Amino acid sequence: MKIELIQQLIKQKMYLREYATYSVMFRELRFRATETQTFKAPGQYWFLEDNIPPQFVISSEMGIYDILDNRINELQHEHSGTIKIYNRSASIMLLRVVILIPVKSKNHASTRK
Repeated sequence: MKIELIQQLIKQKMYLREYATYSVMFRELRFRATETQTFKAPGQYWFLEDNIPPQFVISSEMGIYDILDNRINELQHEHSGTIKIYNRSASIMLLRVVILIPVKSKNHASTRK
């Protein structure tokens, strides 16, 4: 997913969910050969940036991204909740993600005027 689209989606999500503030992080994750990492990210939204190496399998409650599995009709570029990432390669691989972390709702007591 292109970074410009990610920026638009972030603004849209925060507006629709009525969040007043949020944090955005860019992370580049390193995976050893055949390594699986699991991330607990409740309430966060992880966006996969463009050019994801095909060796990665990424799954969450929102869906799965596995470009090499022909049985999957739609590849999920946005993940949330428990996110499991598997590097099926025999070498070290890097994965870049943009993470959106909502902070406060517009209706939260500290944001009301």
